[in-house]
Amino acid sequence: MLGNTTEQRVRSLPRLKITLQIFMLSIVFWGGWRVVGQVTDELKEQSLSFAEVDCVWLAIGGVLYLSALLPSWLFWHRVMQAMRQQPRLLDSFRAFFVGNLGKYVPGKVLVVVLRTGLVKNERVDASVAALGVFIETLTMMAVGGCLAAGLLPFCFDRQWWLIGLALGLMLCSGIPTVPPIFRQIVRIVGVKRFNPEIEQCLQRVDWKLMVYGWSTITIGWCLMGMSLWATLEAVSPAIAEPLDLGFTAHFPLLVAAVSLSMVAGFLSLLPGGVGARELVVVPLLQPQFGLTVAVTAAALLRISWIVSEAIISIILYLGFRRRPTLAAAKPDAASD
Repeated sequence: MLGNTTEQRVRSLPRLKITLQIFMLSIVFWGGWRVVGQVTDELKEQSLSFAEVDCVWLAIGGVLYLSALLPSWLFWHRVMQAMRQQPRLLDSFRAFFVGNLGKYVPGKVLVVVLRTGLVKNERVDASVAALGVFIETLTMMAVGGCLAAGLLPFCFDRQWWLIGLALGLMLCSGIPTVPPIFRQIVRIVGVKRFNPEIEQCLQRVDWKLMVYGWSTITIGWCLMGMSLWATLEAVSPAIAEPLDLGFTAHFPLLVAAVSLSMVAGFLSLLPGGVGARELVVVPLLQPQFGLTVAVTAAALLRISWIVSEAIISIILYLGFRRRPTLAAAKPDAASD
């Protein structure tokens, strides 16, 4: 009798796990829907509608955004490998993009919960995967702050407060990723209680790995700048006067605007950085394109990113479920 009860509990665990994931994703989509509603209100205030927007360019912006996240995913995957984990590419890819939706929930802790829950198995320890999320996210923000601080002097030579903000955000997110400092933080937090081998894993997070992360994630930020440019192209048909959207001339401004706004939104801990991003990106775009275009582009950029993330997450979550490994399948085979 006791054996049957234990077996029933074991069999119910996968269902419980899936139910919990669906519940968390429902909360995520609810948070994303609220953000979309706020953005729609902003468009109405500008007396614009989606019918006036070039949806093809908006879709291109969404694709560029998803492409911009690929370097961060590869870095997270490589960090886990460096810490002696063996995640499959498809598993980490699925966990990265589905988990990325967690940023639309207050506090953004759900990003870590979703990613680790989807990637952990007998080859990947949850605590190590979670540490990898922190390393990847903070590195991405540090690179964004560094790019903004380096590019803004070419766009706003007298706006030193913007450069100071970028440098401050870069330091806040970048200092914790310095390998010796990160190891010390992990010791203080006491992660070793959950995984006694965690310090040995962290010794493999070295400067060479961080250089790889900085170089690849820089490419991602450049693609995000291109996504903003595509969004401006989408807004252009709705404006009475055509916009001067020379890509080469505006590229430094676009990369600086999108990187600084995203880093500020991340550190604000607001769902999806709503409000905080706009407070940064609108003043950066306004001198060049005008207030209406700046506000509209910021709103549409958010919608483009949310929709693209939602679409790929649904496809990955429902269409690419993790297959059971040989080790996990052996007990069933033995029971037959």
